[in-house]
Amino acid sequence: MRAIVPHLDRCTGCRMCEMACSLHHEGLVNREWARIRVHRKGIEHYVPVVCNQGTSCDKECAQVCPVDCIKDVNGHAIEVIREECIGCGECVEACPYNAIHMRGDVAFKCNLCDGDPTCIKFCSLEAITFEEGIPDEFDKAKDATEVVR
Repeated sequence: MRAIVPHLDRCTGCRMCEMACSLHHEGLVNREWARIRVHRKGIEHYVPVVCNQGTSCDKECAQVCPVDCIKDVNGHAIEVIREECIGCGECVEACPYNAIHMRGDVAFKCNLCDGDPTCIKFCSLEAITFEEGIPDEFDKAKDATEVVR
């Protein structure tokens, strides 16, 4: 499955991906509503964090969901079905990549914009790319985000 792949050596922390994501999905620019997050690690390093769509994990989020609301519904991405989510937060705790967030009483994560991720279009440095998942890149991001968990 294709996924948004983070390339840690290229990210400068501009957060254009977050702004594009929140604007595309929510109609406003607010990084807290973005499905991709850029975390700062140290003084000069930034880590784009986004769901790897099961390319480098065992879909722990879906496994722990008590109402089975995390699934592939469109053939493009594993996503949270908002109307079914009960807001328990189990998926947030289970995600080894820190890629699921709660907003109010609903979990949300990347849905790959139906196979055409908006955030990719706004990353001029190609710090995130849309391709077949590269486990090594996800593992580097996972290791880097342990600091911010």
